[in-house]
Amino acid sequence: MSSIVCIPDSGCHPCAVKTMDYGNATLAANLLNRLQSELNASARSVAGLRRSAHITDNLVSFHWLRAPEQIKFKLAVIVYRALHGTARLATTPRC
Repeated sequence: MSSIVCIPDSGCHPCAVKTMDYGNATLAANLLNRLQSELNASARSVAGLRRSAHITDNLVSFHWLRAPEQIKFKLAVIVYRALHGTARLATTPRC
């Protein structure tokens, strides 16, 4: 990843920004793949399946969302709660 910080209207080179965006996208894709792999392993463990077994049908039967869908859902819940005043404050102790 590039360590260039661009300030608007500073004449930052577009190639550096593209490289940084590509690096961030690649990192995000790798993290999503790892997260999805962990979710699949958990579903296989719960269902008692072998590693080579297909997992999609079990994810559906467990009513589990895939990794990108979970992230979008969680973000939507956070935004909804923030807009409706029911969001948990960061200073609230979690017990």
